[in-house]
Amino acid sequence: AVVGEDEQALAVGVKPAGILGANVLLCTSFAMDYRSGLAGWNQPALPDAAEVPAKFDNASVFVLAEIGGRPLPLLVDTGASCNLLLFQDWQGGRDEAGEMHAVRAGTASDEKVIIARLDSLVLGKTIFPAPQFRLNDSHRCLGTTFFAGRAFRLDPSRQTVEIAPRPAEAIPPGDAAGVRR
Repeated sequence: AVVGEDEQALAVGVKPAGILGANVLLCTSFAMDYRSGLAGWNQPALPDAAEVPAKFDNASVFVLAEIGGRPLPLLVDTGASCNLLLFQDWQGGRDEAGEMHAVRAGTASDEKVIIARLDSLVLGKTIFPAPQFRLNDSHRCLGTTFFAGRAFRLDPSRQTVEIAPRPAEAIPPGDAAGVRR
């Protein structure tokens, strides 16, 4: 079964009838294609995707990412509005006084918001260029800012997450630049 966007259901003021949580999404393979707006269960493998080993833990899915040469677990959270990374994980730049330098800084409510752009994010053998992360003190996750423009497939039986590149990234399979050996 494939479900597409319903223009009327997305209209302003319409409340959703419910939310599909991980306990429903992870009963079998589940795919979502942000490029076409389609989602469904029991979908075939994504031919242009990077296959990333994953840990399916109850209702959570984790992937091991390489950031700044270090392996870090990231929660796959398609409901999160942004990517999150711990302050301590980001080695993007500090001046002599220890102040962080980031792409953009501002405030949200009473907290300081720091958005950092990484040079790259390595998942499995694939390098994804320049993702942005909101730095925080408590969580690491890949959210919709990472998945937007991509397709992905969660496969609990194979313990993998397949992530397709954005069309502009055009990371071909095999020996192409962007794929590690």
